[in-house]
Amino acid sequence: MFHGDSVMYIVFIIIQMLTGIVGGNLLANMAKNLSMGAKRNSIVGMIGGGIGGQVFRVMEITAGQSGGLDFDSILGSVLAGVAGGGAVMLVVGYIKKTFF
Repeated sequence: MFHGDSVMYIVFIIIQMLTGIVGGNLLANMAKNLSMGAKRNSIVGMIGGGIGGQVFRVMEITAGQSGGLDFDSILGSVLAGVAGGGAVMLVVGYIKKTFF
């Protein structure tokens, strides 16, 4: 059904999305004027975590290019998810505050 690489890829996307939720809410607490509420921050952070993880992967920024579930690969996915989730939450929060 799934090949080993496909399963690892899905695991990394899940890690990035979950840590994106953390990143979105963390930055929302730091920039309270851009916060959209816990649910929206979480949803936007999750989307941003997935996007950030893919951008980091394409740009080969993430640590652990071995493709396995080693510490470096997991840490790279966590950092990419937090950064992506936080960044997208800040952008969406700014747009919402400015235009809506």
